[in-house]
Amino acid sequence: MSVKERVVFLDRAAFTSDDLPVPNFDHNWSEYPETGAADVVPRLFWATTAITHSCPIDAEAIAQLHQKGLQHGDIRADHIILHNQSNAYVWIDFDYVITHPHYDLFSLGNILLQAAGKGRHSIHDIRQQLQKYPDFKDTLTSDDMSLIFAHRVANLRKLFPYLSADLNEILMRFSAGRTDPYRDLGILISDLQSLFPKN
Repeated sequence: MSVKERVVFLDRAAFTSDDLPVPNFDHNWSEYPETGAADVVPRLFWATTAITHSCPIDAEAIAQLHQKGLQHGDIRADHIILHNQSNAYVWIDFDYVITHPHYDLFSLGNILLQAAGKGRHSIHDIRQQLQKYPDFKDTLTSDDMSLIFAHRVANLRKLFPYLSADLNEILMRFSAGRTDPYRDLGILISDLQSLFPKN
């Protein structure tokens, strides 16, 4: 007996077309005209696939899913968009591809490194374009590199000394040299909220 996929459409009213394609695999379908922040996690809880156009799924929602043993599975920088109505960054492509318990957390760390550094920075980049790093006066060791991508720099303060020590401390918990990497998305979110409080 095969298990049916459970598809949830979080904001059907955002689509004006009545002829949306229906998945051609065996599935159960649930749809809601719109989904507020408080309803995101309960509506995603049993879903294997989520469809959304403008429903904000943020880091706090991802952390709540983690508390329930679920993963996003495909957090990448190109899966983040700016939500027009709220001006918030939200995740798209919510498809639970990877099930490693820390994959979402490490992926979020990679995105933080890209955001703080305004792009990716590798050993190769520094060697080939040293003029782009006028403040780089130090050496890099393997401890300064990303835990996931060994060629990418995690210790961004060595490249950009204007970054705050507190932010760099968060980023360094995604470096190969740390013995205490983040293991819980809720702790990362709490650390980021203390550094960048909401208005």
